[in-house]
Amino acid sequence: MIIFGDHQIRKQALALWKQQATSFEVATLDLRFHHDWLESDVVAFMKESSISAFIMEQKRTVKLGSHHVNVMLVPWCVQDDVQDLTALLKERLSMHAHQVIASIIISDDEVLMRSLKAKPWIVTQSVNLSKSMIEPLSFSMVTFELPLELVAQAYHKFMNRFDSTLIRNIEDFNLPTHSHTFKRKRAGILHEGRVLGYMDYELTPYGVDIREMVYEDIDTLIRCLSFASSLHHHILLHTSSAERLEKLFPQANISKKVESWMVLHHPSLCSELFKQSISESDDLARVLQKPLMMHTR
Repeated sequence: MIIFGDHQIRKQALALWKQQATSFEVATLDLRFHHDWLESDVVAFMKESSISAFIMEQKRTVKLGSHHVNVMLVPWCVQDDVQDLTALLKERLSMHAHQVIASIIISDDEVLMRSLKAKPWIVTQSVNLSKSMIEPLSFSMVTFELPLELVAQAYHKFMNRFDSTLIRNIEDFNLPTHSHTFKRKRAGILHEGRVLGYMDYELTPYGVDIREMVYEDIDTLIRCLSFASSLHHHILLHTSSAERLEKLFPQANISKKVESWMVLHHPSLCSELFKQSISESDDLARVLQKPLMMHTR
């Protein structure tokens, strides 16, 4: 049986999630669940009064080229039974087709995604840096006091480099205020009434985990990273694969992966919007002029 989550279902879903996570992930799950995706619906597959699979879904507006369109974003898929998760996703995708132009699913399970006829959409990279790789520039201009409206301006200016970007309201830039094992922080460079760049990060026993990095130029990027290296000798930076950081950090260990997958529900509507023949998401990706990226934290 498929059911939308009330408080009790959400509690069960989080418990299942923690059972499947690593010890490091468990420490950050409350933050993801209760802050990043607080507005998401939890949809669960129930078997004998317990959850065997669940997804989180949220309708969001995405910029595709010059167009703003509604998509259903599925940031998490968790299962104790892959067949139940498959059935749940198939059912929800059929419902999404009545509401939005496409569904975007964040998943590492390529076999599952291809069984749903989902196509790779966003490719991201994780850049492993050590302190010795980062030029020790002064970070005296780095501050934690960044007005939200200026952070939002910096984000939208930076994301103009990409297509398939999430449209955010200013409230989306609020950081969690309640206590977590790993508290997310934001630091950046404020100069003459502008935020030149910022990073949202979590300081963990393993290093500085930078969930979002926005920068106006390379100098700003290096100064933010130099600040991060003062907190810990190891830095993990999550970015778009289109950012050619291997040129800046040739010694860095960089791994790339498909972070999200798209199921295009209405290709004919996309054909009308872009004045080109589009039959699947691969065609849509080719039509867009810029690299694809979505910061989902």
